[in-house]
Amino acid sequence: IAEVGGVPFEILEPVLERGTPEQLYRIEQSNQWFTEESDELWMRHCQRDFKRESPQEYESWREMYLRLHDEREERLRMLTQNISSAHANKPKGRQVKMAFVNSVAKPPRDVRRRQEKFGTISGSSASSTSAAAPIKSVSYFSFGFMTLVLR
Repeated sequence: IAEVGGVPFEILEPVLERGTPEQLYRIEQSNQWFTEESDELWMRHCQRDFKRESPQEYESWREMYLRLHDEREERLRMLTQNISSAHANKPKGRQVKMAFVNSVAKPPRDVRRRQEKFGTISGSSASSTSAAAPIKSVSYFSFGFMTLVLR
């Protein structure tokens, strides 16, 4: 709805009650005489969207809604800008983390048992569990569904 011609406000009021504040504002821009009669509709929008607020001295409900809406939009814009600048300072891409261990990684228990049962255990891992090996560099790459370990 934009221009309503000469239709009285009382006839359109049930339709305007169901509209959004943006729709009401747009209709008022096209039909200036509605501004004087729509204060009760603006009061309902204010009480719904800004429950803790009350109009300032000599401020209509419409003016209060527009003021608080603009303040809320400005806070949202500032918050978005702060978040964007915080993300801009972070490095892009994945980071590789290095871990230094004193011994070779032990296989899980069930794997070790199966290796011992079927005789597939290698001699180097069996001896390394008893004696500490020199410090080795290990790189871990995580892909979400698997982790790759490079020695």
